[in-house]
Amino acid sequence: METTQTTKKVVKLGGLGGQGVLTAGLLLAQAGMNSFKHVTWFPSYSAAMRGGEVDCTVVLSHRNDNLKLT
Repeated sequence: METTQTTKKVVKLGGLGGQGVLTAGLLLAQAGMNSFKHVTWFPSYSAAMRGGEVDCTVVLSHRNDNLKLT
């Protein structure tokens, strides 16, 4: 994949606890470090012990100032 220096990719994953959403996001972030200089992984989960809502955002960028979600 050919990318420019201003390229920013935002990937959002969601599901229920126990489906591997956080693991998938972490794997994506680790793999993204091969192609992108800056990678951020934002896990988020509810207070429920099991089966609660889980989401994860991964930001991949070549520039440090592109890591903001907005």
